[in-house]
Order: sequence, then structure tokens, then C-alpha cells
Amino acid sequence: MNIFISTGRIVKHPKLLRYKHKTLVRTMICVPNNKKKATFYLINVNSKGKIGNDIFDIYRKGDFVVIEGLVSIKFKKISMNNKYIKNIKYINIKINKIHPASLIF
Repeated sequence: MNIFISTGRIVKHPKLLRYKHKTLVRTMICVPNNKKKATFYLINVNSKGKIGNDIFDIYRKGDFVVIEGLVSIKFKKISMNNKYIKNIKYINIKINKIHPASLIF
């Protein structure tokens, strides 16, 4: 895992999950990409505890934020017709700090 600091836009409304009196907030952000293949990366974001409650209460879909956290890459294999196996990679971030960004276009 590596430290990740980036500016992004919240794409999905934050979802609050509770399990044994612990809170987990999940959402998705998009981050600009400077490569030719894709213009944006979609990143899954998780947060626990007080930071998760703050995200759920304060931030909404379309808000720009500065995120600081730990990044990891997850792999998922999907078999199609028992012959073709498709590997899907997606980025997951565990948020340590989040700040509002005031970006004007």
C-alpha cells in the first residue's frame, strides 16, 4: 500500500453501512488521467469511523474533494463460457483525511 493524495470529484452518493456498531462509508470518485486511453479513472473509496460519518453528512455527488489515503489495486477474475477468463483490475482507496476543494471551471 502507498500513500495517495489527489483531487477528485464524487461520482456516486456516499453509502453508509453499519456492522456491529461500526460505520463504513463507500463511494466512488473520478480522477483525471493524462494518458490517451482513458480521460478519467473511477476509484472506489472506503472510510471508517468519524471520517466516514463526516463524508456521509457533508459531501454529496458532484462535490470536488482532496483525498489523502492508502491506495491498493484489487484483482477480480471472471470466467466466460468456461474458456475465456477476464481479469479486471480496480483501484481501492482507504481514506485517512478528506478536504473540500473549491474548483471553478
